[in-house]
Amino acid sequence: MIVQSQPETRLTEGYVAVVYHLTGAATPPVVARGESQLQGAAVAIQDAEPVYVPVDRRGRFAELDGLPRLYHDALLARVIEQRYKMPHSDSYECLRTMTHLLGESVPKHTAATPEEATAQAVELLERYEAMAPRLVSGGLNVVYSQIEIPAIAPAATMISNGVYVDIDMLLTIEERSAAAAACATEEVQQCIGRAINLNSHEQLCALLFDQLALPVTQTTSSGNPSTKIDVLERIIDHHAVVTPVVRYLRAEELRRYSRGLKGTVDVSTMRIRTNLDPLGAATGRYSSSHPNLQNLSTEMRHVVVAPPGYMLLELDYSQAELGVLAFLSGEQRLRAAFADRTADLHRQTAATVMGIDVEEVTDQQRQIGKTINFAIIYGQTEHGLAETLQVPLKRAQKLIETYFHAHPQVAHWITQIHELASVAGCVQTFYGRRRWLPDITSADESRAAKARRQAVNTVIQGTAAEILKMALIRLHRELPADVRMVLTVHDSVLLEVPIDRVAEVQQQVISVMENPPPDFTVPLWVEASIGRTWAECKTNGATTHDEAHVTALGAAAPTPPGGTHSRPTATAQ
Repeated sequence: MIVQSQPETRLTEGYVAVVYHLTGAATPPVVARGESQLQGAAVAIQDAEPVYVPVDRRGRFAELDGLPRLYHDALLARVIEQRYKMPHSDSYECLRTMTHLLGESVPKHTAATPEEATAQAVELLERYEAMAPRLVSGGLNVVYSQIEIPAIAPAATMISNGVYVDIDMLLTIEERSAAAAACATEEVQQCIGRAINLNSHEQLCALLFDQLALPVTQTTSSGNPSTKIDVLERIIDHHAVVTPVVRYLRAEELRRYSRGLKGTVDVSTMRIRTNLDPLGAATGRYSSSHPNLQNLSTEMRHVVVAPPGYMLLELDYSQAELGVLAFLSGEQRLRAAFADRTADLHRQTAATVMGIDVEEVTDQQRQIGKTINFAIIYGQTEHGLAETLQVPLKRAQKLIETYFHAHPQVAHWITQIHELASVAGCVQTFYGRRRWLPDITSADESRAAKARRQAVNTVIQGTAAEILKMALIRLHRELPADVRMVLTVHDSVLLEVPIDRVAEVQQQVISVMENPPPDFTVPLWVEASIGRTWAECKTNGATTHDEAHVTALGAAAPTPPGGTHSRPTATAQ
C-alpha cells in the first residue's frame, strides 16, 4: 500500500531503498538531457511503512542526507540526483551491479506508477538481503565494493557533463559525406554501365562475386560473402569498381552516423550525452551507447571540441594490456621492457619474431609486431593471425611459435588459464571479476576455441579495465572543480581543462593514474595529449606542453561560426 508522505510523517533512519519514478525512458543520458521527467520517489526502510514522495516535495530527501542507500540501478539514480540537485549519499549499494557480478541476467526495473515504484522499493530491500551474502561467499566483495560501486560516480559525472560539440562541423561532415556517396555511386554506374543499389547486400554480392567473380575472402554467419569495408579492401586491386564501392560504403557510413549523432545533441548546451555503462562489456570495460562515442572515426572526432576557455586533455595508459600480461604471466622479458618508459613493445616483438635488431625494425614490421601482441592478448589462433596479417597459415604458425619460444612464461600462463577455465567453468581477473564460460568444455570445437580466446582476453582486458576504473575513481575525487571529466575510451580518459591550467592538471592526472593499484607491480605509463578538438589530441600523440604553448594553441582556436548553428558558451549540466 502506498503511503503519501505527510508533513508529520518522518522518514526514519536506517537502510534506505530508493526507486525513482520517471515519465519517460529510464536511461541516464535521457535523464541528463531532461527528456525524462522525475515524478517522485518511493522509499522503503526496514521495519517501516514505505513512503512515496512526489517530485514537488523532494526537499524531504534532506532527511536522508548521508544515510546509506540501496538502488536497483545506482548509475541512473546518481544521474537523477545530479540533474535535480537532490541530496545524495556517498554510501550506497546497487542491486544491478550485484546481479551482474554474480553472472545473472539483469532485469529491467522501471516504475510506471507510484504504486509500482513503492512495491519495487520494498522488493529491493528483500532482494538485497538475499543477494549480499552471496557476493562475500563468492569472493566478489572486493571488486564490488572497491571498484564497481565507486566507479559509478565518475560514470554518472561523465554522462551528466557530456562532450561539447561543434554542430557546424557535424553538419559539414554530413553534407560532404552525402556528396561523396553520390559521386561514388556515379563512378560505380559508369564502371559497370548500369544502376545498382549499393545499400543492398544482395545486389552488391551479385555484382562483385557472381558477375565479376571476385574472390570471397570472408563470409557472414549465414555463409554469404561479406561486404564489410575492411573485407572489400583486401580485393581492391582485383577490379576497378571495388575502389568506388569502398568509397561509397565509407561515405554512406559517415553520413548515417553524423545524421544520427546530430539527433542526440542537446541544443541548449551543445553537448552530447552518451550512456556510459561501467557494466556494459563482459570484460569490465565501460561501454558507450545511444550514441556510441567510443568508436568515433578520426573525422568524427573533429566534432568533439573544447568549450570556450578550455582545452581537451586526453590521458591514455600506454600498452596497458601488455603490462597486465607481463604482470600476470611473470614473463621477465616483458617485465624488463616495462621498466623502461621509452620501450616500444610492438617494435621489440617484431624484432624478436623476425630475428633482427630493434633498430632495424621498420614501421611496417612494427605493425606486424603489434598485430602479434594483440593476437596473444585476444587469444587468437594461428588461423586468426593468418587472416589478419593476410599471410599463409604456416607463416602465422611460425610467428606464434617464435613468440612463445621467446616468452615461455606467457605460453605457460595461457595454458594455465585454459586449464583453470575448463575445470571451474569460468575465469577471474586479478581483482576478482568473474566471467562464466559454459562453452569451454563444449564438444563443438569452434565454440570451445572461442571460449578459450574469451578466457585469456577476459583476464587481461578485465584486469586492465579495473586498473582504469580505480584511476578514474581517484581522479573523480581529486580533480579540481573546474576540470570536467567527459569521456573514457578503453584505457583513456578525456578531460576539459581551463587553458591556463593544462600543464598543471596534466601533471596532476599523470601522477594519479601512474600510481599503481593494490598489489600491481608492473609500472604504469601514461601518455598525455592536448587539442582544441578530440581529433587534434589523437594527431598530437603523447606530448608534454608548457603553459605558454597551451595558451598559444587556445588563442589560435577559430572563433565559433555565427548563424543558426553557432555554439553558445556551455557549462556542464
